[in-house]
Amino acid sequence: MDTLGVFTLERDDLVTLSRRILACVPQDFLTDKEKPLVIAVDGTFKGGKKIVPDSGYEAAFDIEREDLSFAQGQIHDGTEWKRSFSEAGKDLRVIYRGRGEYDEYVIGQKNGRDLELSFVNVAWAQGFSFKAATTERERLVQHLSLRQKGGVVYVHNAKPEEIAPDISISIEASYEDRYANGLPRVCPDIMRVLTKGVGQDVAYKYNHWARYVELSCDNAALAAASGLPDILKDEFGFRCKSDMPPKLFSIGAGDLNIGPDILKFPLLKKHAEYVRAYAQSLPEQEKPRYKVPLEGTKPSV
Repeated sequence: MDTLGVFTLERDDLVTLSRRILACVPQDFLTDKEKPLVIAVDGTFKGGKKIVPDSGYEAAFDIEREDLSFAQGQIHDGTEWKRSFSEAGKDLRVIYRGRGEYDEYVIGQKNGRDLELSFVNVAWAQGFSFKAATTERERLVQHLSLRQKGGVVYVHNAKPEEIAPDISISIEASYEDRYANGLPRVCPDIMRVLTKGVGQDVAYKYNHWARYVELSCDNAALAAASGLPDILKDEFGFRCKSDMPPKLFSIGAGDLNIGPDILKFPLLKKHAEYVRAYAQSLPEQEKPRYKVPLEGTKPSV
């Protein structure tokens, strides 16, 4: 599957996307304890990467992330399994253990079967609920050895050569030039590039949660069985790089106008009207080569 990309504007966009990714995975890929589905998540500092596994917990087990009070203190505090209860005291039939933000394990039932979702941030050198090994690869192996059921493992900030993910997700915010795993960012400047597609007013209205997200499904069988590539394109508006405006990520002199190709701007489908409205507002010589769809009204900013 080609790498697909899209700009999101709100925190809830990342929540909805994360929930949908998990929901489309067929049960057959979630049964093998020795081979959990691996979702690699990386990106820039303060990008919201933890939203991906947290939303997975919520979607899989119909709970709130706040229902899971992972250990925050001494390492051994995270080794005991806990039951999850709602604020009203209802047993949510989920057990969990681990240290929050380091290594987390959540087991519940989905469609009548046991399912485990776990999370590990291999960039940390210590602080896990286990005595950490010295390399990222070894820390991942340690984490996997503590899993008890089939399901999904969310691996954060791993170097690409250290893992073989089934799905790869990167989330870029307006911080740092590189990812935590050392890779360079794709979008050089979120606000300046977003302005090309929606204009300055809209871009800065959403400054706090504007993100550039890329995703690829590296497991061909999973891509075919889940329909994930089509879901990303049809439901969310993701685009292949080859279907984005040329020089979209260039921000040098003369590279800030994509007028003729503006309708190819990769904005989440939920917000597509912003692109259409901005295209209509452009000077005549910069308007798209093809007709701008007259859908809805211009959003207020």
